[in-house]
Amino acid sequence: MKCKNWPVGVCSWSLQTDVDGVAEAMKKIGLDHVHLGVRAAVGAEGAGVLAAIQKQDWTISATMIDFPQEDYSTLESIKVTGGVAPDESWEQNRDLFFGAAEVTAELGVKYLSMHAGFVDERMPRMLRSFTTGSGVWPTPRRKRIFSCCWRRARSPPTNCGTSWRN
Repeated sequence: MKCKNWPVGVCSWSLQTDVDGVAEAMKKIGLDHVHLGVRAAVGAEGAGVLAAIQKQDWTISATMIDFPQEDYSTLESIKVTGGVAPDESWEQNRDLFFGAAEVTAELGVKYLSMHAGFVDERMPRMLRSFTTGSGVWPTPRRKRIFSCCWRRARSPPTNCGTSWRN
């Protein structure tokens, strides 16, 4: 299904179901493109979810990682809890991001998306904590070229955006 020349897809997390539920909904409405939420596939406990995803005949346009503390019930709660920004969730969110990057690479998908968090451009200190840079993250399987999309003001540079080069 297309809209003009663009494929129409589904954001899997909006369906609030498992891989089988996403597959069933996509088949029912005739879609094969998906922006895929991957948190359930992160870590050793996610191996079964990753295997179920790999069995699907989907075109994954991008993956997406969400974070456990995020509350999208109101605009104010999003501002406080959204993305990687909350200090009390920083280490867990960083680890989830890197796990999602691994899953994204395993699926052969080029793009991993996320909500970075609320960045108030009127607050110079907050704005300065988000910078750009680049580097290489070697792993036994491949070298990963990534773009750093933020640096925390109180910690060493941490990488959050990524693109893969085998």
